[in-house]
Amino acid sequence: MYCVIMGHLGNDAVAANSIAYISQNFVVCLCYGFGLCCDAVTLWGVTIPLGCLCAYVLKLPVPAIYFALNPDEIIKLPAVYIHYKNING
Repeated sequence: MYCVIMGHLGNDAVAANSIAYISQNFVVCLCYGFGLCCDAVTLWGVTIPLGCLCAYVLKLPVPAIYFALNPDEIIKLPAVYIHYKNING
């Protein structure tokens, strides 16, 4: 679903989204699978509904939709940081 939303916005949005996924995957690798739970909750609870609303209902411009599709990285940061600190002492 995420790719469908980004795909119709053009090459610039897709390229910017690729950079966000690279950083997201790096965080997931550091957290030994904890990232899967974080990703599932933030992706389906925040990102997908907000992205669909902005793209299909409000018909916002590409930069606004890109901003709406990436708050999950910020939302996950405190939980991932605490988890990482607990694992690494």
